[in-house]
Amino acid sequence: MADVQLISVIRWITGEQKFVKVGDLFREDSQGRKKPLIGFDYDPEYLSLHPRLLPNNIELSNGRTLMGDYRNNSHIPSYFKQFLPSERMKAVINTKNNQFLGFDQFQQLQHASQYKGDFG
Repeated sequence: MADVQLISVIRWITGEQKFVKVGDLFREDSQGRKKPLIGFDYDPEYLSLHPRLLPNNIELSNGRTLMGDYRNNSHIPSYFKQFLPSERMKAVINTKNNQFLGFDQFQQLQHASQYKGDFG
């Protein structure tokens, strides 16, 4: 059985005055794969109710999944890179956890969110 890790993504919708689940950033590390498969799976309800809120020019596979560059599916999709720590912060975090620089992008985002919180 494949090992799947998820980071749930939720967004505040001002017009509705509530948080709505956008989808899940996933990391799938199956047997026989050299690098994990990382992508984002949109919640079907979010796609149907809030299509105007989708980032411009995204290409969804299977109608709801966003992957990183096809040559490098072991990286998070481009939109989520803005939430990764800067190179300087990666070095700072690595002083507290010397494994951090060896993590892939999903693991770095997952680890950093433990300390920064959901809105970091």
